[in-house]
Amino acid sequence: MRKITDFGEKIGGARKDLWRTHGIQEEDLHEMTEEEQKYYVTRENVWPLPNARKLVQEEGVEPWVAYWQRKVRLLIYKSPVVWKGEDFAKEAAAYVAGTQEVKRLVMSCRTEEDVKAAEEEINGWFTRAHYSSFRFRDDCPYRRCISSKVYLLQYKHGSMKNRVEVSGFPFEQKTGKKGTPQKKAFVPPQLMHIERGGEDYRHGRHVTPERWQDVFSFRAVEFGNWLSQKDRQASMDYCFDALKDLALALQVEDRDIAFQTDLALAFGARGQSGASAHYEPLRRVINLTKMRGAGCTAHEWFHALDHHLARHYGLENKVLASDGAEDPRLPESFRTLIRSLKTDYDGNPTDYYRGSRQFDRHFRKESYGYWASNAEMAARAFACYVKDCLSYASDYLIAHADVYEFEFDNQCLCAHPQGEERELYNELFDQLFYDLKKEGFFHQRKVHVQPKQEACVAETPAGYHVDYHFPVGEEASGQYLFQF
Repeated sequence: MRKITDFGEKIGGARKDLWRTHGIQEEDLHEMTEEEQKYYVTRENVWPLPNARKLVQEEGVEPWVAYWQRKVRLLIYKSPVVWKGEDFAKEAAAYVAGTQEVKRLVMSCRTEEDVKAAEEEINGWFTRAHYSSFRFRDDCPYRRCISSKVYLLQYKHGSMKNRVEVSGFPFEQKTGKKGTPQKKAFVPPQLMHIERGGEDYRHGRHVTPERWQDVFSFRAVEFGNWLSQKDRQASMDYCFDALKDLALALQVEDRDIAFQTDLALAFGARGQSGASAHYEPLRRVINLTKMRGAGCTAHEWFHALDHHLARHYGLENKVLASDGAEDPRLPESFRTLIRSLKTDYDGNPTDYYRGSRQFDRHFRKESYGYWASNAEMAARAFACYVKDCLSYASDYLIAHADVYEFEFDNQCLCAHPQGEERELYNELFDQLFYDLKKEGFFHQRKVHVQPKQEACVAETPAGYHVDYHFPVGEEASGQYLFQF
């Protein structure tokens, strides 16, 4: 079997492990998209909170100096100040450079004499505005990263020393009420095997990277280093079938699934082993893990669509279109769908919404907010829609569509749509995808003639053990059972 490696462009990603100690540097910005810069370039990432106790105990910093350092840090703006029409990347670079320089000056202080010397340098950033007020000099490089209130700290040494003495900073004990118990996560039942019926898209063969890209044309596909070659091949095979099923259910062209090369896919590549499947909007990549990716592919794909719609329709301040569902730039069918998830025609809460609220009471939030958030309710409803569109099992795609139920106080609480509400949502999804095809966002699927099976079947390479179980008396139709 040929070795399977990453293909397409490199997805990349944030080096958050390094930021925890050193903070974001200017060179880090070159590896970020503009969306990532807007998300990650913050005070917390550029100047991480110093460990005051360690500074005092191990580096000999005077306690009140460590307190002063924190006060200066809090005067750094939370994120870059960018006015309308300005280049965000340019201002983000200036913010990072300025904050790192202020950090260098402030964190080098150990004694009161050091603080006084640093404040003398800070005074040079200002000029007298009126008789009793000061403002930043026009040529000061730090005016867009820190508040002018930093000038006043030199007059507050006495109160800071008193605060440190009274509180025992940085060794004071935290007091107050204990936090509420953390909610547990709702974990869908793990699939012991994956079943699928329908057309045999691969004709008995394993899918290759070339075939994958010829069909879908993803921007990139990556694999985790801990995934064996057999796992990589299995992941590609079953995800290939699932995505073909998705395109069939939506009646769109296969290349529409990757939004015409905009979407990336990662199999266990962007997190630790055992992490949940999720979508990263900043890198436009769906992450499917070996054990928890199966069953929720449709759910995560809808999060990707939600993000892509926001970008396509110009919702600059919204990551997901469902978060700005009243924006008139969005299709009316989408806005109607999102509204209908929570309220019926008369304005009453839907059963689906009430059940989702109950899940919020008992379980932790999902990837994109609370169980009753627009994004999560829409993604779960979409998975049910895809399941109802298909006439056969497709576990890798939709096995978890109907599993959001649990018993509490002799009641069955449900966080997926059912009955007449589900039928309504299916009709609204039909209308949405009709509208998106009409606009050219998606393309109507062409009718393909299925080749004769005998001409296409190839043997599975030796040494690769996957159990295929076909019903007795039937030809190999793509129905399989994959044992984990």
